[in-house]
Amino acid sequence: MAVSQRKIDKWAKKKKIAKLHKALSDKDPQIRVAVVEAFGTIDHDDARNNIIAALRDPEPIVRAAAVTALAKIGNDRVLEFVRRVSVDDTDETVRAKATDAYATLKARIAELEKATYN
Repeated sequence: MAVSQRKIDKWAKKKKIAKLHKALSDKDPQIRVAVVEAFGTIDHDDARNNIIAALRDPEPIVRAAAVTALAKIGNDRVLEFVRRVSVDDTDETVRAKATDAYATLKARIAELEKATYN
């Protein structure tokens, strides 16, 4: 069964994390990017964990999509993963995206903390 963007969108809408997880191992990096982006629409620890796993993907475009997705749904638990990518990734573009994602996450976390204590 071939994975398509349409299936990925459907699974994301229905929060079918197990199906998305399986598709994350597709041989096509564009499919893996789409899966990571789909996970980025699901605010759930399992989705975040799958995105964190994608930070080790051999393809830079997948890793870049992963840091961008974490900036959208991440929390203080993913901050160190993103920071590490911003320093250690072998691809300059991925490092730059991770640096941006780290700043976005820090600001988001500060806003959440401010809202919690006000």
